Amino acid sequence: MKFIRALGLVLLMCCAAGIAKADGDPVLTTNKFPDPSCSPAPVGDTCFSTNTQADPVFFVGEASTVTPPENFLWDGPGDLTSLFVEFTFIPGEIYTCASNIYATCGTVAPSVNPLTDLEFEFTGGDMNHVGFIAPCTVTDGVQDCQGFTASFVPEPDSGLLLFAGLISLVALGRKRLTKQITGAQRVLSA
Repeated sequence: MKFIRALGLVLLMCCAAGIAKADGDPVLTTNKFPDPSCSPAPVGDTCFSTNTQADPVFFVGEASTVTPPENFLWDGPGDLTSLFVEFTFIPGEIYTCASNIYATCGTVAPSVNPLTDLEFEFTGGDMNHVGFIAPCTVTDGVQDCQGFTASFVPEPDSGLLLFAGLISLVALGRKRLTKQITGAQRVLSA
């Protein structure tokens, strides 16, 4: 009987893992970044002045682990109405994208390194999206640049897997505790 329960627990956890994996792919997110200076760039920030499909911004973050977001500051000429971001992909993963700057995004091919990297293009604007990153301005001798923060959003349904595992452990623990209490009551009543 214990074997059947253990097998049921393993099957429940595998099903939860399958559900979490099916719905929870890494999302490359680009969000508006506050306006620091690019001369020089703050420690940890990267300034970039060109951005094309052949010369994208390279995001070093890893989708398989929680890594700090990377800040990129635009110091090129004109508005950045489309943004190309490339990163090293993990084989077998499916990647999606999101942004609070641009309305649409999707993969573009070829990437600079097609065997190891995946490239996304962010474009467009609507009432809910600013739709571009403006160039640096200088006011009273102080440079003010716009940019974006790139990050991977963790798999949203990983919580489902954790929840299913915890529920299973609580159920097993409760059953054992009930048996121990029943056994103690028998000893005390005898």
